[in-house]
Amino acid sequence: KVAVRALCRENSSMEQVRTVFRLYSDEPEEDYSRIEWVIGDMTDIYSMEEAMDGVQQVYHCAALMSFESKHHSQMLKVNSLGAANIVNAALQKGVARLCHVSSIAALGRPENNSDTIDEKLLWKSSRNNSIYSISKYEAEREVWRGKAEGLEAVIDNPSINLRYARADSGSAPLFTTAARNLRFYPVGVNGFVDVRDVASAMVMLMESGISNERFILNAENIPYKRLFELMAGAFGMP
Repeated sequence: KVAVRALCRENSSMEQVRTVFRLYSDEPEEDYSRIEWVIGDMTDIYSMEEAMDGVQQVYHCAALMSFESKHHSQMLKVNSLGAANIVNAALQKGVARLCHVSSIAALGRPENNSDTIDEKLLWKSSRNNSIYSISKYEAEREVWRGKAEGLEAVIDNPSINLRYARADSGSAPLFTTAARNLRFYPVGVNGFVDVRDVASAMVMLMESGISNERFILNAENIPYKRLFELMAGAFGMP
């Protein structure tokens, strides 16, 4: 088994981390005990360099996501500057490969809404792009800059990750909403993917010979109505 070093912030809740292990691991305590936890922050380049001492591969999964205007400047700092620090530290420490978890939000929007979005879609500035999209796009630019400076990297662009960490985080509110006997649903369709499939794809790409490419990770595009029907049915709710 490969030794793993994981970054956590000084105020991180390790009990929440243990909860995730209990949900997703067959041997949660054994897997948790194998990890060397180091305290650091993506916005602090020095802590990134210390964390990457002797590391061969880096999986960059951390980001701040919010649609509240009060978080916009912090989101740009964490997602863009954080990626720049990780790329710089990886180059400084001679890391062999980097897997950067981006988002389909970083692909931008096609000029024609009927066009299919794929990995080759070129970003276009638009007032319709959210601050989160912009921050993830800028993070990708840092990874491509690292590639130009000699870093081998792959980029994942997942759709909406279906996962649980805590009830008010990520996609978990979709489930908590469905469990409260939801009477209404939004119109439209979106893409969804299980976080376990995302993790498997990340490992497969890092162990492959593929480099300097990005990949959309999506299981299915489904209407919100169908999504909430499936969730409500699992909770025994109408």
